Amino acid sequence: MRNLQRYILVASLWFCGGGAAIATEWKASVTQGVEYDNNAHGVENDAASEVALSTSFTAELEHSSASIEAELGYDLSYVGYRENEFSDTHSVDGAGKVSWIILPERFRWFVSDEQGYSVVNSQESDTPENRAQKRSRATGPVISVPISPVDTAEFEAEYMVSTVDADNKTESEIRTATVTWEHLLSTTKDLNVSYSRSNTEFGESSDGFESSNLSVALNTVQAAGSIDLSVGVDRLDMDSGENSTSTSYDLALTRIFSRAEVEVSAVRLLTDSVSSGGNTDTDQNYDVEEALIRTVYSFELQSSHIGPRTNVVTGVSWQLDDFQTAGTTQLSKNFDVELSHSLTSQLSLSSAYAYQWLEFDEGQKRVDIEHILSFSLDYQLRQDLEIGAGAETSIRRYGRDDSSGASSYDIRKSTLELTATYTFR
Repeated sequence: MRNLQRYILVASLWFCGGGAAIATEWKASVTQGVEYDNNAHGVENDAASEVALSTSFTAELEHSSASIEAELGYDLSYVGYRENEFSDTHSVDGAGKVSWIILPERFRWFVSDEQGYSVVNSQESDTPENRAQKRSRATGPVISVPISPVDTAEFEAEYMVSTVDADNKTESEIRTATVTWEHLLSTTKDLNVSYSRSNTEFGESSDGFESSNLSVALNTVQAAGSIDLSVGVDRLDMDSGENSTSTSYDLALTRIFSRAEVEVSAVRLLTDSVSSGGNTDTDQNYDVEEALIRTVYSFELQSSHIGPRTNVVTGVSWQLDDFQTAGTTQLSKNFDVELSHSLTSQLSLSSAYAYQWLEFDEGQKRVDIEHILSFSLDYQLRQDLEIGAGAETSIRRYGRDDSSGASSYDIRKSTLELTATYTFR
């Protein structure tokens, strides 16, 4: 499993050997960037600035044939720090999944790999010191059994190994089994009933947990849009003896008009995240996967009313993360708007603004506010070659509770990037 993404890539290339039904598309891009940070360590006092130069190579593959389906995307990057506030780093970020179709529409086996970096302590700034590399590798079968012309049962088993590597390395094994019954109500509606059970173990640690979910989903597709509704119950049982039960739901409404599209969603689910912890008696810190209940409400509007070559996308969202082990919460309120315009069939411009309001509650409440402004330009040199340039600047104010005696401070970042993308078909 150590080199699973390499195995996936080699296996997919081996299966791409020929046949009229094969469809394969490659994309490769190179990006050169520079970033200025006025407070590289994200501290209140004695701030040090840093300039980072980055070079990244991105490869994407989509493949579909009678025997295999593959979708991969990986970004390999190198970052060099000119002021030597941090050591130069190499990183891999991306995901890949390959499914072998053993019996068409009946039996398939998949392998997947996902890796990237996440902020360990979301209350502090995003710096190399506050990032953990998380990697998940999974494999398992998916079996579909037709019961009648309108009923299908699906069984899926997954074995996953997940690692979080920061100051200390944490490895977990997750075994998940899911059974789903799908009933076709009509040509535009279907009903799903699903039950899943998952067991997570952390090696020799006694901090594992089991989770289960029972849900019912109704999906409706029409010419003017779609409605997807799912409701369920989640249960979390921890090895420490604590347990909790929560309701889950997922509502997604899409409405299509002549020159606009509206999406409304409401989601509540049991998921996981990387979080930081520690032992004050031994003065030790550690990074673990934390179970949390996440609730998200969002609204998005896409419109071309300004003109046929101009598109506007605006959205608002509200998200609450309730960490089950730590007993803390994080609330965010977001607003974003993006304007894109095609000057010609080859040249397009876009600009975007995002606002985020964050509240942390760990006994004492703290509020952060962030503004992000970005611009980009894309030019299609040929059908298979595209170049682009982008600029982004952000400012985040880190608030402090009055009782802590600390004051607020700002972190400003500015980034410039140049990208070239080549598509192989």
